[in-house]
Amino acid sequence: MGRIIFIFLLIVGTISSPAEADPGWKYKTDGRVYSTPLDGHLYALNKDSGEMVWKFASGGEKTYGLWDYYLSSPAVESNRVYWGSGDGHLYSVGLP
Repeated sequence: MGRIIFIFLLIVGTISSPAEADPGWKYKTDGRVYSTPLDGHLYALNKDSGEMVWKFASGGEKTYGLWDYYLSSPAVESNRVYWGSGDGHLYSVGLP
């Protein structure tokens, strides 16, 4: 017979509303947030509304198992977004 293992996680702390929270640090953006979800695209989202501004398609993410995704976070420098995709390429996308 198999065994069932239960794992419980207790988090102790304080939750504040965004209006009350102190961010601890701030970073000026170009008004966009860049995201790379599991669909193989790089998305630029409006930081206030969350609406998509543009997207860039890579060759797609490759997976070999449940936790075997090759994902990287986008980095912005000199009016370009750099992003390593699971298709084995490093992309440099110029900002419009």
